[in-house]
Amino acid sequence: MFDTHLTERGGDGCRTGEALVRELEEEVKKLRSALTANAPVDQAIGVILAVAQTTAADAWDDLREMSMRTGVRLGALAEQVVEWGRTGLLSDDIRAELERRLTVRSAEHRARRQPTRGIPPR
Repeated sequence: MFDTHLTERGGDGCRTGEALVRELEEEVKKLRSALTANAPVDQAIGVILAVAQTTAADAWDDLREMSMRTGVRLGALAEQVVEWGRTGLLSDDIRAELERRLTVRSAEHRARRQPTRGIPPR
């Protein structure tokens, strides 16, 4: 299959070409798994972005906060938010927390946009 005389010098000594290929195949497998696992979270951030008209960073914070406050694992919560974006269906506890987060976020944005009172700058 592979020339076993091929080696790579590394901090841990020599590895055969076959061993290096196995390590790289395992790394590719882990990276593919991570991409698949993160997809629902990224999609849920997109749903929150669309609904709340906020930034990706704020949507991520909202999702993470909702997970902590509801005790629902982040991945499971993300899947539910994505499903809500598709069907409009969401459990009552998560819906209440989402509404609370969006209300807080909206108030924060309004506070940032309000002009300061006092003498205007020259």
